[in-house]
Amino acid sequence: MVIRARGVGAAYRSHVPLAARRGLAALGLDTFDDLHRLCLHESNPRMVAEVATELGAPAPAVQSISSTVGTLAGVSVFALLDEALHSHSQTPDARDTIVCALIGDVGGSVAAGHVSLRYSHPDQGGSGPRR
Repeated sequence: MVIRARGVGAAYRSHVPLAARRGLAALGLDTFDDLHRLCLHESNPRMVAEVATELGAPAPAVQSISSTVGTLAGVSVFALLDEALHSHSQTPDARDTIVCALIGDVGGSVAAGHVSLRYSHPDQGGSGPRR
């Protein structure tokens, strides 16, 4: 993988917020207020905080692991997703939506995308977590 360090910050700041907004739209949500967790790819904690602020995401919805364990590159979102799913099962009245915004090297160029998840309650005709 070739990483063009000078371009990482600019690519992150322009593409990750777009991916997060697309994920929110895929769930039919207008704001991040109704989101259980926004899992942002963690290039570094400073950029995560900048993007979360730009998006207007409430602080409890944005967890960070890189500030304590260091940058985890492509796996950071999946570690955060694991935490989000665990905290959802442990949190009474947790919101039922999660958005992951990812960015990384694909075929020699940078690509950004999202994963949007909504929990479907079994007692409301659903079968549990679904994509």
